[in-house]
Amino acid sequence: MKTAFVFQHYPPFPGAGARRAKSIVSNYVGSVSSAPHKAVLLTTEREAKEPDVEIITFRYSKTGNKRVFILRALEEFFLGLRVSLHIFFVGYDRVVLSSPSYLAAIPISIMLTLKKIPYVIELRDIYPESFLEAGLVNKGALHYKALKMMSQHLYSKSQGILCATEGLKRLLEPYRNLPKMDVVYNGFDAVNSGRSGKYDDFTVCFHGVLGVFQDIDGLVLIAEKLRELGITLLVIGYGSKEDLIRSSPNINFLGKKSHEETMEIISKCHVGLSLRSNDQISINSFPVKVWEYIGLGIPCIVSPLSEAGEFVESNQFGRQVAFGDYDGVIKAIIDFKDSLDLEPSEYVRAMYSRERTGLAAAEKLAGYF
Repeated sequence: MKTAFVFQHYPPFPGAGARRAKSIVSNYVGSVSSAPHKAVLLTTEREAKEPDVEIITFRYSKTGNKRVFILRALEEFFLGLRVSLHIFFVGYDRVVLSSPSYLAAIPISIMLTLKKIPYVIELRDIYPESFLEAGLVNKGALHYKALKMMSQHLYSKSQGILCATEGLKRLLEPYRNLPKMDVVYNGFDAVNSGRSGKYDDFTVCFHGVLGVFQDIDGLVLIAEKLRELGITLLVIGYGSKEDLIRSSPNINFLGKKSHEETMEIISKCHVGLSLRSNDQISINSFPVKVWEYIGLGIPCIVSPLSEAGEFVESNQFGRQVAFGDYDGVIKAIIDFKDSLDLEPSEYVRAMYSRERTGLAAAEKLAGYF
């Protein structure tokens, strides 16, 4: 039995998708699959390593989401073609296919269908709906309709779909003839809770990709108000909107950091922010930064009202605020400043550790075959 795992990103790449990929592959190989088999990871990360897994890398630009959309889209599509050719000539018995990268997954899924190789999907974002919400395509355009048709093929021809949120599962419902679908949250890595060694000044943090689905304009407005209150706003990240952060005199911007560096810095902060745009993608999302705040044991504020916001409020270690209610965000920060007694319960820590969610995800994916 020969299984291929197609994950564009893998540690040491700092993104959250890379860490979810590692938790799935390591648990699948080490704990889930009982039949003798060979595991192969197909990735763009040249420094990727995983015990008992063969690593095959594909060349890919490291400029990330700073480039114009059409260039990123073309490179992603051609990545999919190269991976498809590899699978065609090498041959695999089954494939775990991650999306993103969506435009790479399309040609891969078509080739797998033609070769009658069963595949399952690990889904963290839904496309082309994300393109539509980001304003990158028009709903009436022919290329959007073509992408919808290809998504229909991608999803319906799979053996199963593992979603990272309940919202993603709901967004898939309009598609026809879908296979079995399940939800396993990302969870958080085992990290120091940061209960000691906090910054002397009360510090609020925001980290991650500074892209189209993040409310960066709101973040800049909040920073101005926080500065007047003597509260520091610290931002870590990179992306298409980072110039707005760089130009603000009220933000302590540290740029792009490794995951380890980011967690060390965030652990010294007092409150975490997750501000996203007001769209269906954000409303149905559970940002990984929120999981990381949970793992570090610091209260968090989530906007807009969303699946992630409901989770932190129901577990009483955070608050959700309607999109655009920046006064509400400021009030929540002040409340936390006056009473820092919110932290995840031991139940949440036990249920949503990366070790546990990675094993659960691997078990679901293996069960689809």
